[in-house]
Formats: sequence, structure tokens, C-alpha cells
Amino acid sequence: MPVYCYKNEKTGEIQELTMTVSEMCRLQSGEHITIAGEPWRRDYESEGKTRVSTSKGWPMYSQSLGTHPDKVSELQKDLEGLGCGKVEFSPDGAMKIESNTQRRQILKAMGKQDKYGYD
Repeated sequence: MPVYCYKNEKTGEIQELTMTVSEMCRLQSGEHITIAGEPWRRDYESEGKTRVSTSKGWPMYSQSLGTHPDKVSELQKDLEGLGCGKVEFSPDGAMKIESNTQRRQILKAMGKQDKYGYD
């Protein structure tokens, strides 16, 4: 049975919950679940996942498009200047990509190509 990790947004405490996928879908609202009346956010990093899976595969986190955590704000400014809008990053510097449209836009702006992807 899958194990899901959630982080208390107030304390930073991480809790592992073992439940079926259908239980998780029923209990989790967006990225959050309520435990003892407090909001807990799903912590994919603690689960060891770099790609967040949803029914459509988005959002996903890209280490290769990401940067060192100290350089995140600089890359955000650069991407915004290139017309990519506000791009989010995980604490370890992985870029959060919300959709294939955004992925294509960022790849083009950064002059990169996804060798195994599609256009």
C-alpha cells in the first residue's frame, strides 16, 4: 500500500500516512489534507519523488531546468523577463512546471530542447 508524506505548514513536522490511492484522493484536497484540524501539505520531496503525478501528469518538477537554491530568484527574474511569467521552484531548486504549454515556453526561452519529449 502506498505511503504518502505530509508536512505540517506551521511546525514543519512530517507525517507518513499509509493508505490506498482512492483514500488519498478522497481525503486530499489539492495538495492539502487536514489532520487533527490542521492543514498539512503533501511533501513529494520526502516521498523521494521528483515528478509529481496527477491524473494528467502535471505539475511536474524538473531538476534539469532547475538551479541551485541560491540562484532561484535570479532565474525567476530572467524567465519573467523572457515572457514566461512567475515560475515556482521547490526548496532544492527544482523547477515546478504546471503544464505542457508552460514547459514548451520555458524550454524555448532557455534555448533548451527535450530530447525525449514532444513539441
